[in-house]
Amino acid sequence: MGIVIISYPTTNYGTLYLSSTNTSSADLAEYYVSGDKSIEAGDVVTIADTKIRLLRSDLSPDGEPASLLSRSDLAEEVTTQGVLRKATKPYDSKLLGIISTNPGVLMGSIDGDTDRADKRMLALSGRVPVKIDPDSPPIAVGDFLTSSTKPGLATKATKAGYTIGKALESWDCQQRPG
Repeated sequence: MGIVIISYPTTNYGTLYLSSTNTSSADLAEYYVSGDKSIEAGDVVTIADTKIRLLRSDLSPDGEPASLLSRSDLAEEVTTQGVLRKATKPYDSKLLGIISTNPGVLMGSIDGDTDRADKRMLALSGRVPVKIDPDSPPIAVGDFLTSSTKPGLATKATKAGYTIGKALESWDCQQRPG
């Protein structure tokens, strides 16, 4: 893996320095601070001013939650900067996007100031896999998707409102195995 330097001398925008690119992936992502350590690739997220934190130390050796904890084991902490949280209501006005799986271009850093890996790769543009609510109406190619009532899942948008993008493939829970 080498360093790629892309320069556009005919514009006033400067030079873009990249430490690596992944040409097999098709999205552009940027690191965002996460307010919920359970956020993972494919989750639909919103921007919030509260973080979720554990009230008790039920963590695995790597510092992640060992199991799904009850709401009584969690607390919310107000922050002065926006953080990512799993979306939990349809057409949420604070809907931000989808967490990338493996972006072709990734901007930002993990968190050089504090050395804490509390950021997630938010897709800014491109094709990104997304988790679908099993209760969603069938989705056709080109349908708009929005947040679901189930945390972090997408559903077919059936009215005007905030959306995360368009479906690039069909989906129907009735046609899924299992």
